[in-house]
Amino acid sequence: MKLTRPGHAGPAGEHSPPPRSRSASPPPAKRQRLVPGELQAFTRAGPSGPGTNRPRAQLPPAAFSPSLDAQFGLEIEIPSIDVSTGAGAGVLRRGAVLLERPHWKLECDLVGGGKHDLEFVTDPLAGEDEVRAAIKEITTVAAAIRTRALAGAMTVRLQDVAADAKIDAVLRLTDPHLPGRLQSTYGVGLDHLGMLIDELLPKKQAAEIHTNTGTVADFHAERTGEPLSLKARAFIQLINMYLARAQATLPADGTVHIFFRVMARSDFCAAFSKLLAPEDRDAVRALLVAPEGVPMMMEALDMRDPAQRVFAKPYYRADRNPAHRQAGPTIKDWLASIVEGRREGLLYKDLLSPPPGYPLRSGDLSIDYGMGAMGVDERNGLMLFKIRGAPYRPQHVTMNGQLARAADSELARAARHNPALKTATRAPVASAKYDALRAADEAYVGLRNAAGTMAARAGSVDEQGWKFIGRHFASQVARLARARTAVAARTRSSWAPGLCKAMDDLRRTAHAVLQTGNDGRLNDLAASLEPFQAALARYEDMLWQAGARHE
Repeated sequence: MKLTRPGHAGPAGEHSPPPRSRSASPPPAKRQRLVPGELQAFTRAGPSGPGTNRPRAQLPPAAFSPSLDAQFGLEIEIPSIDVSTGAGAGVLRRGAVLLERPHWKLECDLVGGGKHDLEFVTDPLAGEDEVRAAIKEITTVAAAIRTRALAGAMTVRLQDVAADAKIDAVLRLTDPHLPGRLQSTYGVGLDHLGMLIDELLPKKQAAEIHTNTGTVADFHAERTGEPLSLKARAFIQLINMYLARAQATLPADGTVHIFFRVMARSDFCAAFSKLLAPEDRDAVRALLVAPEGVPMMMEALDMRDPAQRVFAKPYYRADRNPAHRQAGPTIKDWLASIVEGRREGLLYKDLLSPPPGYPLRSGDLSIDYGMGAMGVDERNGLMLFKIRGAPYRPQHVTMNGQLARAADSELARAARHNPALKTATRAPVASAKYDALRAADEAYVGLRNAAGTMAARAGSVDEQGWKFIGRHFASQVARLARARTAVAARTRSSWAPGLCKAMDDLRRTAHAVLQTGNDGRLNDLAASLEPFQAALARYEDMLWQAGARHE
């Protein structure tokens, strides 16, 4: 998302970084003067091992990231569109802008192996009028891409869709339904963080975070004789959330962001300095910084090893090369950096903003992106968070009216935490049509994937293999039947009868495939899949049309 130049500066004498962002817009001109001694002087670390005290050579004071107005933003990645360039158009890079409009832009994202997919990214949006305007344009472009691709062997030049495209990109669709992965970014106050944790994280992990926060608060009270304030306690809860996610052992490898379902786009240094009162900073500093041994917070959580890492397993560095995995900082060093800075780079940032292995933040938000790239909304007391995953959010959302309904729901949830967002609804949005078509979309994806697996193995599958493939295929047929029940209940919807008929045709051909396999006629599987694939294509088209209708 784009920014205009912020008027807010860091410490006196520092210039504000250039202004571009995917997630926020700047406040009115304002300068901040740090209280002398409020933060220790910015220093540079010499060689040191994990958990050791680092030498502190004095450097000029570093600037904080500029303060911002936390608004609302969306990113919708479409993995089913492969992006390449036409002759003479140059080499693509991650984040290259293919098309730009007033409220959004179309980019390509690097997905590994030198391949790129498509991503729609909104500017910072102030409320529902801007969100709906942007989504209307995005769905119009997506529909045009789909229509041209279906008429052109699933391939289309972007400039044939939009004459003002900045890059002559060639788009190849692997799925005409355009399933998009939705992520939202918005501001949340420290006092609302507990609500976010309970809503977005697994219950067991959320309970662990709350328990650990209480343990640290009790330890601080016992050690110092002073209770933690609600704001200081909320900041410790934020740190505990990051530690809980980073310490989890994930089943897959990836870049560092995969650890964090709720990822802070604001850095911890800015949050510590600008969102906490002086007495709260004193209490948090006592918990996070210790010249010798481990700090009080680690002691409270029975983390006795100063060399213990933040991450339980190494993560991929920015180059995504599996051979270049990064262990990350120690917990002790990260906690200290929240108060003292990381002692490198142009900006006052902690050791997870970004983690080691990623380029240091430059202050240019057209380049900086990801963890801790931005400052905080000092005026409204908000940190900026990217909600990468949510249990209420479908794994994929179709790029038609379904996206519009999903965006409304995301904005309404964001507005609970930020009263400055202009929207009439500040609670989760319910839509019977959205829910019915979401189930139908999921049935489509499940059957398409199951059929793809079956087609790939049709010439070699044996009876044992069929037991697994057939059982999975049957489960997706059952999902389709449940989705049809929900669609059939929409008796007053003009799109429902046609969609139900397409679902019935698909179920009939799916049962024929299952019968072929169950009869042991495995050599005939490929032939039985042909009418099923034709019925699946008709179902996809009816499903797209149903989602595109505004009723």
